[in-house]
Amino acid sequence: MAVDEGTLRTEVRTFLLDNLLLARDPAELSDDASLVDLGVIDSTAVLEIVVFLEERYAFKVREAELLPENFGSVLAISGYVARRLAEAA
Repeated sequence: MAVDEGTLRTEVRTFLLDNLLLARDPAELSDDASLVDLGVIDSTAVLEIVVFLEERYAFKVREAELLPENFGSVLAISGYVARRLAEAA
């Protein structure tokens, strides 16, 4: 599955806004904003993001990859997905 990084960022941002930042100002979610600092990330949110990524991009998130550098921001998540998709190509 080939998806450009701009599309990945848009899809990740849309998922986060629609599912985890329901009543918040979308402007708060810049691409490099820390999801921890925004109070978005907890264990349930990580699981929701993982399920979204696995269903949308058809790969399995490895437990060892559940790290802040992969899930800490929109940029981190989209970069992680891009790397995983490149591995599969």
